[in-house]
Amino acid sequence: MWHRLRRIWSTIYYLQFKQIRYQLIYRLQKMIFGPPRIKSDLIQVSTRQTIQLVSIPSPSSYLSDNTFTFLNIKHQFNDKIDWNYSNYGKLWTYNLNYFDFLHQPDINKEVGLVLIKDFLHNVSHIKTGAEPYPLSLRIINWIKFINNHQINEASINSALYYQTRLLEKNLEYHLMGNHLLENAFALVWGSWYLKDIKCYRKSTNLLIQELNEQILPDGGHFELSPMYHQLILLKLLDTINLLKKDQDSDSELIGVLTKKAGMMLNWLNQIKYRNDSLPNLNDATYGITPPTNQLLNYAAQINIPCYSQPLRESGYRRLNCGPWELTADIGHIGPDYIPGHAHSDTLSFDLQLGELPFIVDVGISTYDKNARRQWERSTAAHNTVQIDNKDQSEIWGGFRVGRRARPIHIIEKANCLQASHDGYKKWNVYPLRKWSLSARDLVISDRIDGKNYKVATARYYIHPSHQVSLRDNTVSTPLATLTFKGAQSIKIESYEYPLGYNLVQPGNCITVTFYSSLETWISRSNYSF
Repeated sequence: MWHRLRRIWSTIYYLQFKQIRYQLIYRLQKMIFGPPRIKSDLIQVSTRQTIQLVSIPSPSSYLSDNTFTFLNIKHQFNDKIDWNYSNYGKLWTYNLNYFDFLHQPDINKEVGLVLIKDFLHNVSHIKTGAEPYPLSLRIINWIKFINNHQINEASINSALYYQTRLLEKNLEYHLMGNHLLENAFALVWGSWYLKDIKCYRKSTNLLIQELNEQILPDGGHFELSPMYHQLILLKLLDTINLLKKDQDSDSELIGVLTKKAGMMLNWLNQIKYRNDSLPNLNDATYGITPPTNQLLNYAAQINIPCYSQPLRESGYRRLNCGPWELTADIGHIGPDYIPGHAHSDTLSFDLQLGELPFIVDVGISTYDKNARRQWERSTAAHNTVQIDNKDQSEIWGGFRVGRRARPIHIIEKANCLQASHDGYKKWNVYPLRKWSLSARDLVISDRIDGKNYKVATARYYIHPSHQVSLRDNTVSTPLATLTFKGAQSIKIESYEYPLGYNLVQPGNCITVTFYSSLETWISRSNYSF
């Protein structure tokens, strides 16, 4: 009981007062008035003239005949679409209510209208889709669709009015972060389309405020997930594209948004590998965002200038030499008041060799609050050092963090990086890691300062495409060999590598136990790079 109370206090301690206040307000409102509902009344609303907006198409998730596939799970509704369908978890239901499928290449005007009107026919019964996050994404998706197809129907305009009003009254101040930012984007779009000047001013102020808060000086999104970074960047590019095509738009606002987009492009260019792939850091996986090259091309098409500055405030660093590309995490796990997408991964790294993934960050395969989710966020699921099977940062509850590690003693030199952290300070133990990279070898030196522990464990998750064999103290793979000095034991253990939500592939993890110090030599093979 004491442990649980301490963990809850360690979590609540970092929340902003506004988050706590709105948690109480929204819970009280739900108790008194019930959950939010979307009104279905038909009213006259004034809307803007449609604007053609060419963006990045969505992946195909509507397969005709009331069949949808989200998160690698396909489902067909036999009689009618159940917009509240929850058999596959809340995130699947969220995706159903986003209406991203309106922008897949094979959706025409007629099919899109059928799906929208089916939703409108059932709007009074919508539950999950009335929540602020899916509400935000749907508002933008509908406006993009009716603009591109020059649709002006009273029922859809009325629904957009009520959904925008509902969102305005239920902004996610209790969650903050990317949720509140998505709310702000949607309010900008909704108030722009409905010609609501008062709401437009309020929403643009909120958007700028949140972009200033959430986009770090090096351009990274402060929740430190490449997946969410790309999702937000796409929304920002679409918003700039929309406003640039409206002759009445505020040029100063466009300038502010363009600068933020340029900063985000800088981070994306710095973090991506030469093959345009991204490391799956924190809550990130495949199949959710557009390919990186599509985002970069889209930005170029709408004339977004890209800044150029090194990674710093996001806590990520890159070491590049010859065929090696290494991404190291020497930063905070994320913003203190919203660490829901953070992992216990301080001093972890992701490595490509010759444009091939080699030692990989596992990323995620689920948002369900289960053992798999707990493991994917844990220290044991990352290429770092764990002390006595304890997490560096106290991950719990699917999206919560109690005690958390802080990076300390950072030293940076050419092709050399060193850092420590205080995640185990209550036991007076401080892991230190140093990466030294040359054209031929990567040397990882681990040292544990302190003696109040039994064992340290270093893990190296090998991408499933590579075979792994162990002989004596050397692990061989087609790309490189790993040799360990100071190891007490070396094991090859199986794991499941996420290829997306609800989709995994078996791979091998090298697990090395040691005490006090470990030196790992990773030497490239004669593979043709």
